[in-house]
Amino acid sequence: MAYHDHYMNGGGSHVLVWLLFVLLLALLVGLIVLVAARSSAFHKAVAAPAPVGLKPGEDSQELVRLRYARGEIDRETFLQVSQDLGGSGPPPA
Repeated sequence: MAYHDHYMNGGGSHVLVWLLFVLLLALLVGLIVLVAARSSAFHKAVAAPAPVGLKPGEDSQELVRLRYARGEIDRETFLQVSQDLGGSGPPPA
């Protein structure tokens, strides 16, 4: 009867076991979320296309025009880079 009375009258050691279980479960879920987030960022970085380099016979102005046409750079960046490269005026808006 003493064993039964201990747990029925608030012996409480099972509360600590449940608390430890919940804490470990939360830690595991957090770790899974962290790994998934890092994995997702890694796959995005790997899947992103590499910057396009100049091919033989291709000039830098053409590359800048292509990047602007693809939407890789905005108008302000296009104008600045074109000017830095000594190119002609801006393309039609």
